[in-house]
Parts: sequence; structure tokens; C-alpha cells
Amino acid sequence: MARELGMKGGVSLDLTVPANDGFIWDFSRKHCRDRATQIVDEKRPLFLMMSPECTPYANIQNLNMRTPAGKAKVELARRRGDVHLKFCMTLAQRQTDGGRYFIYEHPKAAASWNNPDVERLASVDGVLRTELDQCEFGLTSNDELGEA
Repeated sequence: MARELGMKGGVSLDLTVPANDGFIWDFSRKHCRDRATQIVDEKRPLFLMMSPECTPYANIQNLNMRTPAGKAKVELARRRGDVHLKFCMTLAQRQTDGGRYFIYEHPKAAASWNNPDVERLASVDGVLRTELDQCEFGLTSNDELGEA
């Protein structure tokens, strides 16, 4: 549909698309980050959409912090998540430095908003933070109980 509207297509570097090595894009792996940076530098997309994994930053993880095993699991997930998050902020900075745009999508209450790299980028002149309810755009989900 994008092409029909005169837009050119882009690339997807997410968990559903195989990377060149046959594995999924996993930004905890340095070679995936390096390749993605190369793609962004070569293609210079006007918009870059970033949606890092939410689980490490979800408030529900606080419940897991009550036991030593749960705390260790959360801390490991957060360390991995921080690598991905920092990478997203690096790409977002490249976008702004190149006069291009980025969208960083994460739940409003996610702890990631308190990450120093996110806060630093949010303070850059021209970067705006917007909150919206995706239901306004028709987002629904289906499960065994029906559509919501």
C-alpha cells in the first residue's frame, strides 16, 4: 500500500525477520547492532521506528524482585534490555544528527523512561514526547475471550 501512495519501502529489523546469519535480529548481539547501524547509515531512513522489548522495564517485574531468584532473573533481563535500549538511543541520535526523525515507542509507565540515555535524548531540542492510547487508532487484540 505504501508504494501505491508514492512511498518507498523500508526494512524491518525485528524479532520476526531473520538477519543475514539466519538468526533473528537480536540487538544483544554486537554483530546485529553493527549490521543494523550500517543499514541505517546506508539507507538513511526518514523515519526510524524503535520498539525495544518491554518486559525488562514493565512494572510487574517489581513483583519478581521479592525473591533472590526472581531478582537475579529481572536484573539479567534488565541488563540485556539496557543494551538494546542504549542501541536504540544511539540510532535515534544518529537520526537527529542527520536531520531525520525517530519514533521511540514504549508503554507510558515503563521504567525505561527513567533510563539516563532516554532522558538525555528526550531533552534534545526538537525531540517531543507524546502519550496516546492506541485504541484511538483501532488497535485491538483477540484471545480465547474474544476481541478487546
